[in-house]
Formats: sequence, C-alpha cells, structure tokens
Amino acid sequence: ELLVWINRSAENYQSVLAVASQAQVTADPKWPRIEAPELNFAWNGRDLRFFASEAKLGTLPVQAVEVVKSPEQAWLLEASSQLDGATAFAQIEPLPIQLGVWTQDLALQGGVGVSVDLSLASPVTGQVLLQPLDLALTYRPLDLQAQALEGNLIYDLDRGWVDTQGTASFESRVLTWKLDDGKAFGLEIEGPVALETMTQRYLPLFSDQVTGTVPLSARIDRAWSVQAQVAPNQLSLPEPFASGGEVRVSGDGTDIHFERDDQVKLTRADGRLNGRLDQADLAAWVAVIGGGSEVGGNAIELDLQVSDTQLGDVKFGATQLNLQDRLVRIEGP
Repeated sequence: ELLVWINRSAENYQSVLAVASQAQVTADPKWPRIEAPELNFAWNGRDLRFFASEAKLGTLPVQAVEVVKSPEQAWLLEASSQLDGATAFAQIEPLPIQLGVWTQDLALQGGVGVSVDLSLASPVTGQVLLQPLDLALTYRPLDLQAQALEGNLIYDLDRGWVDTQGTASFESRVLTWKLDDGKAFGLEIEGPVALETMTQRYLPLFSDQVTGTVPLSARIDRAWSVQAQVAPNQLSLPEPFASGGEVRVSGDGTDIHFERDDQVKLTRADGRLNGRLDQADLAAWVAVIGGGSEVGGNAIELDLQVSDTQLGDVKFGATQLNLQDRLVRIEGP
C-alpha cells in the first residue's frame, strides 16, 4: 500500500512525500535490502530519501534507518540499533563489512549500540561504530572476564579499527584496553591483576605458590600473550623463580608456555611441565612438586633438564628431574 502527497509552493517548488506499508528497498546490490512495516519516501526535486523508525537491514534489526540519494553523490546510508551482546556480531556478520573480530573466542553479555554511516559507492566507504551498553566481555582462552566496558569501537571500512580505546573493570581493578589500528583485530589490555589469575588455570602447579598483584600487559589476536613483571618473593618457589623477573605466558589455546630466562614450558594438553634450568636444588623442588598437583584430575608430570643439580651439599652436575604418577625420578650422566 502506498500513500502519496504532492506539494507545490508559490515559487513552483515541488516535493513528494509517500508512505509504503510492508516495504522492501534495495539501495545497492552489494547490500542487504531494507524491510520496514512503514517506510517513508521524500523527494524535493533533487534529493531522494527513504527513512523508517523501525526496520531490518538484511537480518540486522535497526531502530532508525535513512538512505539518501543526491544527483552528485552515491547512496548514503545511516542506521542505528541496539543489540544483545551475545548475538551482536552474528547479526552484523551478514553485512558486507569485515570487522575482523575473532568471535568464537569472545563472549559478550549486555548490550551493544551499533551505528552505520556509509557511502554505498564502489567501493563502499564509511564507518561502523560499536558502543558498549552495560557490556561485559569474556575472552575464553584466558578466562579473562572484563566488566563495565567503556569507550567506542570505531571500524572504518578503508582503514580498519581506528583510535579505539577505553577502560574495563577486572577483579575490582580498572584496566585500559585498545584495539590495534588496521584491519586485523588485536586487543591490548594493561592494568594491575592478581598474579594467581595468571596461573590458576594454566599453571595449577604454581597457583598456590604466588602472591600479590602484578602490572599485566596482555595482547590478544589470533594468538595471545601475557607479560607480567614479578617482584622477588611473589613466587613461593625455589630459585631461579623466587628472584622474580619477567614472566611471559603465550599460546594458541592448546600448548601453553610459561617462560623465564630458564625456558620452562607448560603444555596444557597433557599437564606436563617441560623445560630447562641452569641450577636446581632438588630438595626444594621435590618439596614443591611432591604433593602431586593435578590438572583436570590428572597428576602433574614434570620433566626438567638441569645443568647444575645439587641435593644439600651434594652436587650431581647435569641431571634430568622427572615426576610421573607421583614418583620422582632423578637421572644423571
């Protein structure tokens, strides 16, 4: 159904207004069509406008949409919406834009405001603005749960993520976050967190041996990495860990690496801690690992190559320290 009004002014200025029920409009073949229960058309002799207060842009529900066509310009599209964070990216994904978000590892709770401001030329240009609305984010590989996200996420179709940063609450502390400029999705997070948070999932052998807060710097993209400067005595472990230093954890969700200058590595898949130490006091290490800590119900397995090994005053030289099935075995040359 189409209702049409034609107005003519004293200066012979003519305009046309129309309202279409259950309307469908395709402004550009590269973009999903606009469907609205009531779509308004306006033409002033020069510019053609479509607008609706409730519509769908493809599968994306929008609370406001406007499309304008001027003689010297391509179609201009403006739309805004408020989406459920849990399904927001899935609803945006059918649009012909590449946000580059690694959605299978990100879970959102709360709301996301979406604003689209585009020129439907060839190629399409413009920006998509994502605004957190009481939003919480979980990054599944790290169990990183950030609450009360603030800041706008701006995606430019030409340049990718641009000038995008904000704050979030994590363990009652404020973290800052930013997205990399460019097409790739890269999230950087900095702020103070409890050291135990870094270890309780991937390094349960150490989770009871850490104290205090560390300034965390995390980077998340197709892989992830975490860095923290650990002060002396924050790790209740034998040397060389007790002296502190920089701890680096990185992985792809399968093999997790816990590194320091001594190159100790934990592989989460089988719970085995592999690595190499320059020096080790066997009495101290056996006291730490002898309780048989577990990962997922399986006992920790330890396999360390030690260049200089001692037990009390006795020196063994190079050895291999192995823990399996709660049995400690020491092998030497």
